[in-house]
Amino acid sequence: MRRAAVVIVFLALVAAAVGAAQPAAVTAVQAFDAVQLQVDPLTGQAAKVLLVDVRTRAEWYWIGAPAAATLVTMDDGRTYTPDLGKVVLALEGKFLDFAENRRPRRVRVSKVASVTLTPVAVNVPLKLWDEATATMVDNADFVAQVADLVNAGSYDVVIFYCRSGHRSQQCVTDDLIAALPVTVSLFEIDVESEGLGGYGGFEGSTYGNAFIGYRGFPGRETRFEEIPSVSWEDSGLPIKIGVSPF
Repeated sequence: MRRAAVVIVFLALVAAAVGAAQPAAVTAVQAFDAVQLQVDPLTGQAAKVLLVDVRTRAEWYWIGAPAAATLVTMDDGRTYTPDLGKVVLALEGKFLDFAENRRPRRVRVSKVASVTLTPVAVNVPLKLWDEATATMVDNADFVAQVADLVNAGSYDVVIFYCRSGHRSQQCVTDDLIAALPVTVSLFEIDVESEGLGGYGGFEGSTYGNAFIGYRGFPGRETRFEEIPSVSWEDSGLPIKIGVSPF
């Protein structure tokens, strides 16, 4: 009887651990490459990948949405088509780095006339604004909305992100895991930090103890921090402002 009881307790603990599993951490660059190449961000194996923004609709619309740069047009009329739609703001935003037909290129932002951007993520808010109470409330349909997207697209990989990495951990609940096929792998844009997070997402950490004091900027010196930011903005990846959350 005692052995049976021990086995039951052990299995219960294993089940709890599996249900409480957190998404694996990847950088914004890994997430971008995974979406554009449609591969698992860690193994590189072919997979259908979905990038999910769990920020509020206001954050998505006003602060920006992840995008791919399909065309770079210069002031003199020259055009470039970046490989994978990947351009990176470099040297404090003064230059655009990209490759075209595997040939590295660097152009001055001041000489760029326009960049054609295409969103690469979908917005499924974890929280919604409630006009009646003027507060943020849980999105009661979050799990169902994510499950519907995954099932409709037969996705193998889902990568979540929020502003800095906290909500993208919180959104992976037992209910969400139960609602998705067991074969789906879950990731978040953040760093491995014993469940603390907060150094990834779209904008990264505030780094209040540093000279910057604001979130996210391409090329800011986060490498001097104890935990460097791996956020979308800090990586200098393409961003499109004003994308409808609907």
